[in-house]
Amino acid sequence: AVAVHAPVLGLILLGSIVAYVGTMRYIPNVARTLLERNIFGIDINKSTEEQRQKFAAKRRAGQTEEKEFQKQAIPESLGILVGAVYLSVVMVLTVCLRFLGTAEGLDNPYASLPGPLMTITLMLLLGFTDDVLDVKWRHKIIFTTLGSLPLIMTYDGSLSVLMPCVFGRFGLPTMNVTKKWLLGLAAAQGEPTTTFRVTAPSTWFSYVVSHRSYVKVSESGTALIYLGPVYLVYLSMLCIFCTNSINILAGVNGVEVGQSIVIAVASVVYNLFQMRLERQATPALISAGAAAADARDMRSDHQLRALLLLGPFIGVSLALWRYNRYPARVFVGDSYTYFAGTVLAVSSITGVYSKTLLLFFAPQVFNFIISLPQLFNIVPCPRHRVPTWNPRTNLLSNSHNYTILNVVLHLFGDMH
Repeated sequence: AVAVHAPVLGLILLGSIVAYVGTMRYIPNVARTLLERNIFGIDINKSTEEQRQKFAAKRRAGQTEEKEFQKQAIPESLGILVGAVYLSVVMVLTVCLRFLGTAEGLDNPYASLPGPLMTITLMLLLGFTDDVLDVKWRHKIIFTTLGSLPLIMTYDGSLSVLMPCVFGRFGLPTMNVTKKWLLGLAAAQGEPTTTFRVTAPSTWFSYVVSHRSYVKVSESGTALIYLGPVYLVYLSMLCIFCTNSINILAGVNGVEVGQSIVIAVASVVYNLFQMRLERQATPALISAGAAAADARDMRSDHQLRALLLLGPFIGVSLALWRYNRYPARVFVGDSYTYFAGTVLAVSSITGVYSKTLLLFFAPQVFNFIISLPQLFNIVPCPRHRVPTWNPRTNLLSNSHNYTILNVVLHLFGDMH
């Protein structure tokens, strides 16, 4: 499958390299510009509370030209640069791949990308706005919700969810339908599957899905459930979760970029394997007499679109990580966390592996769960929940906040 799509994959790889080189080239210049525009901060991992208070006082007093202040100031919001480079590369690649597909006589599988790219652009701008205005958490949720709207408005994929055999065996009987009755009805009609209307226990459910709550059950017991508009709500919530989960799991040099790179690489590997599996399944599907539309769906268009979004993202993120890792020379800002979470979510929606993406987000899900008491103010929540820096040992210590970073420090002791 990789050999078949070698020209496309080669072009994506070339674009990823260009994205890396371009980001490395412009980070120093943009960092100086951000310092001149007073968009900077102090590294919590290398300063005490007293030092941070003095830094803030000098900043308010306009004493930003002092040598000691300049030594502590670190440019922030470099995510706006990597986002701009990323969008430029992806848009150029989209145009090139369009003409490549036309030359080969194929349909343009990248025609649906303007919606996802619009969402990424909007999230990037909202993240930069957050860096400048320093908005509150409840406003961040509103921002990310608004940012996901372009994707929802242009989404034209399936509104159904494939459930495992366990659901067909144990879930459906609880809804007053049995697998035996369904298969018997299918056999009577001479069809391998059957579609039926589920009578929900409450009327609001049927109303939400526009009275089209359909379930299709195969002989193996798997069930395809039509969710309708509810699925669009799920996609919006996925964007919100991915964006904010990257933002919540932060506070240590390089962790925002590092976790994004790991998830993106895992997604690339998954899509490459999926391309191979679908390539093997296509001949069998056609020989079995499947419809042309079904055979077309088995092609690797979804995976290629996801790889187009993920490749340049890995390139720009690797370049940013080289400057953001310990000791950090630049800060990524909320512009990067908004941008990274959106790219990962949008690529999973475009590549049709949104449920698999949640497996890659397992550490972020765990971090979110243990953070709930502080996020809902059940337990006092400080502005920064990062580990505490010990100037005597130059190590990070557990700050007793509810984050996965503090859990690691609690289990394994202080570390860099």
